[in-house]
Amino acid sequence: MNILTVNGNNLDLYEKALINLNYQLNSISDLSTRNSTFSNTITLPRTSRNELIFESLGMIGNVSTVPYRKVNCNYTQNDVPLIRDGYLQVTDTTEETFKVVMYSGIIDLEERLKDKKLEDLNLTEYNHFITKDSYLDSFGNTEGYIYALANYGAELDTFNPIRIEYQAPCMFMHTIWDKIFTEAGYTYEGDIIESGDFKNKLVTPTNGWEIIESATTETFLMTFSIDELDEFDTNNTPTTITYNLEFNADTTPSGFTITSATAITSTIDAVCKFDITTTFDINEGDLVLRYFKNGSLIYGEVINKVDTGSTRNDTIYVEVESGDTITGTVEATTTTFDDGLHWWIDFTLNSEFDITEQSGGEGQLIEMNNLYKGVTQTAFIKDIMQHFGIILKTVDNNHLEFTTMQKLLGDKENAEDWTDKYVYVSNEDYVLKDYGINNYMKYTYEKDVTEFDYDGVLIVNNEHLDYEKTLFTSIFKIRETSFFRGGNLLYSVPLWLSELKDLVTTIKVQTANLSLFNYYHSAETFNLELYSTGPSTSHSANWPFLQQEDIEYQYFIDNYYSNIKLLLDRNKVVTATMNFNEIDLRNLDFLRLKYFKQTGKYYYLNMVKGSTNGLNTTELVEIP
Repeated sequence: MNILTVNGNNLDLYEKALINLNYQLNSISDLSTRNSTFSNTITLPRTSRNELIFESLGMIGNVSTVPYRKVNCNYTQNDVPLIRDGYLQVTDTTEETFKVVMYSGIIDLEERLKDKKLEDLNLTEYNHFITKDSYLDSFGNTEGYIYALANYGAELDTFNPIRIEYQAPCMFMHTIWDKIFTEAGYTYEGDIIESGDFKNKLVTPTNGWEIIESATTETFLMTFSIDELDEFDTNNTPTTITYNLEFNADTTPSGFTITSATAITSTIDAVCKFDITTTFDINEGDLVLRYFKNGSLIYGEVINKVDTGSTRNDTIYVEVESGDTITGTVEATTTTFDDGLHWWIDFTLNSEFDITEQSGGEGQLIEMNNLYKGVTQTAFIKDIMQHFGIILKTVDNNHLEFTTMQKLLGDKENAEDWTDKYVYVSNEDYVLKDYGINNYMKYTYEKDVTEFDYDGVLIVNNEHLDYEKTLFTSIFKIRETSFFRGGNLLYSVPLWLSELKDLVTTIKVQTANLSLFNYYHSAETFNLELYSTGPSTSHSANWPFLQQEDIEYQYFIDNYYSNIKLLLDRNKVVTATMNFNEIDLRNLDFLRLKYFKQTGKYYYLNMVKGSTNGLNTTELVEIP
């Protein structure tokens, strides 16, 4: 029996209902949307039962807004869940039927990100005071941020000494990537994500900041703790429960006071450092600990089931005014260990934090969220996926697996043998619809750059194609070189503008496009100072420098697209009929090649289009 559950109500799908299981992968030219999303088109007879449920959704009548909204749904065939936590769209209605399309899988990623931008990420944990120590300490970082040497627009004495306050912290690309997915509620895995090529990339800021020659010292205020959360819950379906944190003052209150069980309130105007310690033990469930200032997120920590018995220590800097409130929550999502029959929460969690006021001495608070603005998270993820040829699938509702087309197309050793599922091949197609002979991947360039050496071209040996096409243009901008420092080339990233007028130099804040860089370290001795009044000191270190080597699109084409080129040179799309059961459909793996003994060939599965009498039409791409 086929059952569709709409907002908790079951609709029996009668045998005469038309069921079209359609798995669609977009063309290779748009890797970012390649996903493991099932799309089921179902025509429902208008019975009194079905009509009653859709009427409760507001469907009956020509003023309904349901066709324009996503309605939660689940879909089961013979007790096998094919879609869980999906949504449906009503496409049309007649006097006899409703037609709906149901979706599940990674299409949910776009829904979770929506129009979120990079500045919507919680980067508070990387806020810091810029001092000589924090500047130099960043040189060894491999995540978060690093102060890589470049010309950020304030060419003060041509870098002699280096003025620390006019250097900028560059975020590691993999840190931004991780923030986007974890804050969207995902965990993930994949060799490409752990590779040095992926982890060595830096992203320069979009915004400079007003330089304040300020001072800073630390004054301890107080310690807060929360009541221990000791929770156990079980459900028949995936469930998320949010718990409000309740605060206790562990020392004499100073600067903050408890105004309710679930809130503390500032009595001062200050920049405060929060040293947060979290201990937890998780048997089942995934947690997200969050703290808020006036309802806006200032700290978020994802704690997964695999982190059982751990302690987390984090430091964040928060600017508060008198009357600002701090609140906290723990969001717990059930996990399962018995194939989806039961979903559990079973954990304990403690959290406390010391609050220290920052004032006096040297330094300026750098708030990372103010440095990365104007770029959507979706555009960022899409661009990185296109660079590396990344594809992804959902392992379960909140866990993703990443790989590359390069790896997938070359991995015949792990191919699935589909010999016993093969029925016959009905068609072979040799037409490439989305490609030309010369397929360009392009950057945008700084206005003074005249040589477009960082673009790349994927050449397809097919004389029937158009001569050239642009596959995609990056959101990242290529920068011009500025000058040398210690034999190292410096790139220009204009976050500030230095203007000389009437012998007076004025430095103005600017905005810039994101740029993607590699970086390297070079052993050098430079003079540096913090602020115009600070002393100039000599420092020997392995200084990090930005570089654009191996950022060229041709580098990515040669390393991550060579197997795609082989596929396109001898393109053959095969339409074949397969004999699948419900379990086969549920376990379809689009990240493994398929092998047929009948043809002696390997194939990349592109689409499963329909089901008639137990037979399914598939679209496969033959591997040369």
